[in-house]
Amino acid sequence: MKSKLCKYITHQDPFGPRDAELVDTSDHEVLRLLFDPNNKIFFELESDPSIVFGRRGSGKTSYLHSAFLQDRYAIVDELKSPSAFSEVIRTIGKAGGDFYFYEEVADLWEKLFQVALFPKIATTYDSPARDIDLIKDYLAKHGYKGAKGVQRYLWNVLIAVSKHSPGDKALSAAAKVVEEVTGGSFDEVSEAALRVLENNNAIAMLLIDSYDHYPTDVDNFEHATAGLLRCV
Repeated sequence: MKSKLCKYITHQDPFGPRDAELVDTSDHEVLRLLFDPNNKIFFELESDPSIVFGRRGSGKTSYLHSAFLQDRYAIVDELKSPSAFSEVIRTIGKAGGDFYFYEEVADLWEKLFQVALFPKIATTYDSPARDIDLIKDYLAKHGYKGAKGVQRYLWNVLIAVSKHSPGDKALSAAAKVVEEVTGGSFDEVSEAALRVLENNNAIAMLLIDSYDHYPTDVDNFEHATAGLLRCV
């Protein structure tokens, strides 16, 4: 039987891919074969670090993706950061003004993170049934169309937030648009999602990778970054 590693170990890359982002995170067998868990860096994952620093090529992506192999994390999902940042930056720009409280931007990030986790929670668990039904109804109302549509669903929310941002009003109002776009039951669904995780004694991890190739001179990049760090 041909090994799945043949896709990644070639004459050009005899030791495997030079960039861990090339490995499909849904292929846990390949991740397990390529990643060596017997090292100090991997052990540090047990401490649940919020932010991982390192130069390009130092193994940050491999380290983050090793979370997919951890039994202690019931849900692990990854946001495609370029799309997320571009839409958050656009939303900040729509809000208008040159100054924002970073707590306002952090609030926007936090709501988006919750929105990103709703589909995974709803498709992973079946109890408490009332909470699961509430989340599924919410997703159905807002265009979620199955596992392959998670990213598209989230970007649709981001784009809608950007289009409906309140112009020259405070950015805190822009964060509220998430609730308006996705329905008035946002807080109720968010609480239901937390109850599902607690009821199933589950830990969810959301990954954002990578952050070392963005043009830092883009307008509002600083605000988006500071808000993200504040949220984390």
